[in-house]
Amino acid sequence: MKRNYSYFIIKPDGIRFFDEIHQIFIDNFENTRYFRIEDYEEVIKKLYFRHYEEKKEKFANSFEQYLSASDSIFGNKAILVIVADKYKEDYDEFRNKVFDIKMRIRSEFSNSSVNLISNNNNRELNNYVKIIDDNGDELKHVYSGKKGNYRISKLNVIHCPDSDLQSTCEELKILCDNGVINEKNMLGNQSIADLLRFKTLNRI
Repeated sequence: MKRNYSYFIIKPDGIRFFDEIHQIFIDNFENTRYFRIEDYEEVIKKLYFRHYEEKKEKFANSFEQYLSASDSIFGNKAILVIVADKYKEDYDEFRNKVFDIKMRIRSEFSNSSVNLISNNNNRELNNYVKIIDDNGDELKHVYSGKKGNYRISKLNVIHCPDSDLQSTCEELKILCDNGVINEKNMLGNQSIADLLRFKTLNRI
């Protein structure tokens, strides 16, 4: 049967919501396949190649800092989800649905009140993070009161390609060419059951 395809990546910080996200996929797509990503950092850097080309070193340094902070808390494993529906000539509609579901998942499971603050000591140290009380007085704190290069990072749980055709096709090809979409990485029924139970890839 011909199908329309796209994908999601459940990021390291999103795996703890696997049971809820899994149910959203069941409710919205006719077919799903799950694949283990052992090295999320390597894969996401390849998928973000346009950011590296367009924004160059500024983006590379900032993104490296985000990945390091995320890895220190959530680890570096992620889940690739290939989603499919029965083929329709209007592939735009399917791609837009994928993008809309990503935004819905982010809205439901990303906590805007929680962010990562990381310091890149490899760059020029030029600013401070200050913590103040309700009266505007600075509070004494240990880590972020020192001069540094701080980045505040959102935890946004899930990735999918932009809804344009080029992004979807390019990124699916990258995932195939780099061996991520491969039978050896596919998660079977027992692995899915373990994910639903433990919400981590470390026990699978």
